[in-house]
Amino acid sequence: MESSLKEKPRSPFEQVYAGVILGGRLFIKGVLQQLKVQNLRKVEISHRRALTSTLSDMDEIVRLLSVHFKVSKERVLSSYPYRGYGIYLSRKHTPCSNAEIGRYFGGLTYSGVTKIGTRLRERMRGDERLRGEMRNLEEKLSRVKG
Repeated sequence: MESSLKEKPRSPFEQVYAGVILGGRLFIKGVLQQLKVQNLRKVEISHRRALTSTLSDMDEIVRLLSVHFKVSKERVLSSYPYRGYGIYLSRKHTPCSNAEIGRYFGGLTYSGVTKIGTRLRERMRGDERLRGEMRNLEEKLSRVKG
């Protein structure tokens, strides 16, 4: 009790998930499950991208890629093919816009981010090994979240 009086109180809004859900991890999971059941794809849902994303930031993706491929975080952020993997996963699993992703991955434009993500998706269509690799990474990401 005494130590909490000495500390500056933290705003509960620091922990708001996707800009709209305030609560603990289990509560957030429950709300997201209810939203999924209630058709989150409807046009009138605000914050849809944030609510359907599985991660809150790109740092988790970069950490995963760095560990998985045994390369530095700097290399993931700047070199082929790791940066493309990071961009693809960030577009798919974070609430971040293409402009935000571009800034994070070294100052790319939003259209550059779109092109990199699209090229990787096209490569995945014709490359079973790459599709398997990306599925494996996405499974690991889902374990990070929950």
